[in-house]
Amino acid sequence: MKRINLILPLLSLALLALSCGSRTMTRQYYVIEFSVASDSAALARPPLSNGYCEIAPLEIAPAYAQKRIAVRIGTHELNYYQEHEWAVRPDDAIAAQVEDYLQSRRLFAMVSSRLGREVPQYELYTRIYQLEAVDQKNRLLAHLRLDWELYDRVSGERAVIHSFNRSQVLQKRNINLLAAAVSGILEAELTRLGDKIEAYLKENRAAAPVSPGQD
Repeated sequence: MKRINLILPLLSLALLALSCGSRTMTRQYYVIEFSVASDSAALARPPLSNGYCEIAPLEIAPAYAQKRIAVRIGTHELNYYQEHEWAVRPDDAIAAQVEDYLQSRRLFAMVSSRLGREVPQYELYTRIYQLEAVDQKNRLLAHLRLDWELYDRVSGERAVIHSFNRSQVLQKRNINLLAAAVSGILEAELTRLGDKIEAYLKENRAAAPVSPGQD
């Protein structure tokens, strides 16, 4: 009886230690997105080009081609958050935002990331080199490095090139702020890309043929 009375408390302590030591990991998911406002003035006018613009599949560096959020802790050292992930792979999320934004600007008769039967006049290529959090001592930064290249198949030239490498310091170590900062950088740089494309199209209005299926 004495042995049983001794064993039971020990078992209880062991079970308690196990329950305290094992913590259930709850993953949190974040989106790369910004609101694309409808431009009534743009919708009221014809598109600047009757051509079709195809968004080619995005190229992304292998270290970032996943839902896990990368955090740079050294010049050549990356880690990944265990409890924080992108809700959608970054290349897919950015492709969707690019498509929505360019459609809202009415730069082309049609913009799509889905390959169609018709041959596009324009092709937009995207290369994502870095998309990460950067851990620097007592602060955390959002970092996005990306290239866009618009190719004009009619002229056979690279019509527009836009590259950027931007970082933004977060007010506090919060992954939601990281997602918001990345989204803000993307929105600002897409606006610059759209302005460059608009300037190019205005200079080359006569060169754009009518796409199949477009009146």
